[in-house]
Amino acid sequence: MDRAPLEPPDPAHAADWRLAQRARAQHPTAWMELVRSAQGIVMGLLVRHVRPQDREDLFQEVFLRIHRHLDTYRGESALSTWVYQVALNVIRAHWADLQRRQVLFLRDVDGCAYEEIAQRLQVPLGTVKSRLARARANLAEAFPAQALQSAGPDAPGGANVRRAP
Repeated sequence: MDRAPLEPPDPAHAADWRLAQRARAQHPTAWMELVRSAQGIVMGLLVRHVRPQDREDLFQEVFLRIHRHLDTYRGESALSTWVYQVALNVIRAHWADLQRRQVLFLRDVDGCAYEEIAQRLQVPLGTVKSRLARARANLAEAFPAQALQSAGPDAPGGANVRRAP
């Protein structure tokens, strides 16, 4: 594990860098100070880019990632810039997950052909196939015992979707 330098690379961001260092060191008030300073940025992005019902979970996910990856903040930019980027990455991952779920639903629940899904979503056929493969891989990770049963009719070794009785 690399040790953080004693001084930030950019003196203009020294206060941010020190706050991040204190939060990493689990200083009693530093984490709450960081959250208070960043929550407006995060919530502003979520309000503009995410459905209301998803905001609370994603807000928590952003701050979990910030906490886990605070050691990657190097003090070369404002802490708010780094937080903004973390939040954008969480939002992008959320969008990608929604797109994969949509393709999975259209294919495995509605029974749409790949070409029909591509047409409905206005994306290339290859995009439909890759989203579906990723959605199925995510399901297999989440539910390993049921992976082959719910892989869909066209997945390697897959069977029809098994419905609950």
